[in-house]
Amino acid sequence: MSRPDSYRWVLITDVDDTLMGDPEAFRTFAGTVARVPELAVVLNSSRPIASIRKTLEQETSPEEFQPLGIIGAMGTEISLFGEPDSAWRHRFGGWSRNELDDIMNRLGATPHDDEFQTPFKASFAVPPERREEAHEAVRSSGQNCFVLASGASDFDITPPNAGKGPAALHVVGRLGLSEQDFMVGGDSANDLAMFDVCQQGIVVGNAREELKQRVDPQRVFFCTRPRALGLLEGLAHWGVPLPQDF
Repeated sequence: MSRPDSYRWVLITDVDDTLMGDPEAFRTFAGTVARVPELAVVLNSSRPIASIRKTLEQETSPEEFQPLGIIGAMGTEISLFGEPDSAWRHRFGGWSRNELDDIMNRLGATPHDDEFQTPFKASFAVPPERREEAHEAVRSSGQNCFVLASGASDFDITPPNAGKGPAALHVVGRLGLSEQDFMVGGDSANDLAMFDVCQQGIVVGNAREELKQRVDPQRVFFCTRPRALGLLEGLAHWGVPLPQDF
């Protein structure tokens, strides 16, 4: 796999309903970016890395598409060049989710499946009418946390120094690129942290209003196409020289 000095741009993109969700569009995306060797693609998902890899195995092969890296579990996991970033994980030492699990269980919040949990990401289903109650319970725990509520009922708790945005900046730094050289793509509010740290955002055509209404329109391109085709549309808008037949 190529090393950092061979890249001119990096796209850091959400996975579910952004890159994935339309198999034909994803194949078009994979075939197109494969012809732009100076472009690296890094995945950035609320799901753990193991879950993302499982999806990739189901949807494609390494010969067709292989991301340069994966950021998983709301920015609490990073894998780059196929290797875990142990220094990034080390920053969460001392943070424990045990008390938070007890608190959420007492509230009656339903935990997400084990596939979506990690030692540094606690995920539950909390309906909108109970979110403030859950926020207050987490705040009163004494544990320093970042909480993100998105979608219909997603309620994720991580260490405060995690997040999709800080993890994206860490990866860009490791690749030796600047803020002007990377783009982010997303479809929902749990991608906001990426857009907050990027000057060149791509909001795919199927994005939720919870994202559209909260991003800075001066730093974002709003696509007309959904999912992976929207990502290609956004890359072209921000000056990445894509093949003209995509």
